[in-house]
Amino acid sequence: RGGPQRQASLEAASASSAAAAAAESEAEGEGSGKALPPVTRLQVFTACLSTSAVFLFLAGFVRQLAANHYLGDGGGDGAGAMLSFLLGDELLSADHFGLSSFAALAFAGGAATLVTTTRLQLLERNEAFQVATERSNAQILSPLAAPWDWVWLCFLTGVSEEALFRGALIPATGFADWRGVLIAAAVFGYFHRSGGRNWVFAGWSTWVGFVYGSAFLLSRNLAVPMVAHSIANAASAYIWTSQKKQKEEKD
Repeated sequence: RGGPQRQASLEAASASSAAAAAAESEAEGEGSGKALPPVTRLQVFTACLSTSAVFLFLAGFVRQLAANHYLGDGGGDGAGAMLSFLLGDELLSADHFGLSSFAALAFAGGAATLVTTTRLQLLERNEAFQVATERSNAQILSPLAAPWDWVWLCFLTGVSEEALFRGALIPATGFADWRGVLIAAAVFGYFHRSGGRNWVFAGWSTWVGFVYGSAFLLSRNLAVPMVAHSIANAASAYIWTSQKKQKEEKD
């Protein structure tokens, strides 16, 4: 009695339960300490080089689009002048692109120190952030054979990400102030939610992006966030590998 309807109802309930279980399993895997699939050293560098190349290409493309759109307006107020500078060739000239001045060095070192210090504090106090950091670092850093491996890795990611998210995306928003910094930081954080990481890590990355963006605008020098980002990543990699080595020696 009611056979077809009952069968359809049971099948729907079963499918719903299976979908819910799959979603729960996926969510649990993303937020748990379950290790990510192992990768090789070649895979790490291939992914890093290809991603860096794409980011650098996108940075140039976005900057050109933004320059074509905004510079034709010839804004005369302070914001327009700043935006024109951020999109102009002068930003990348030898006079501005470098760490020749004490102020530029101070900005880069200060930003890297701030990011590293707060990272360590958050690792001690937030389990979700600790899990996300461990999963990501274990997959990426474990196959690297020598310290120079992760130094190059940190340099490539630091330069390419800052070229795109700070050097291109901030002026592309049309806001050469904290609004552009915040928008670029939010996009930066969103792109850091995957790869074994979670939304806590994405929130942290948003704050980090705001620090680098602020350093960029204050120094008016794209090399500052590039160097700060590279140093902070290298410090994080060094701390993780050192702690891993200490644990292995104890075991």
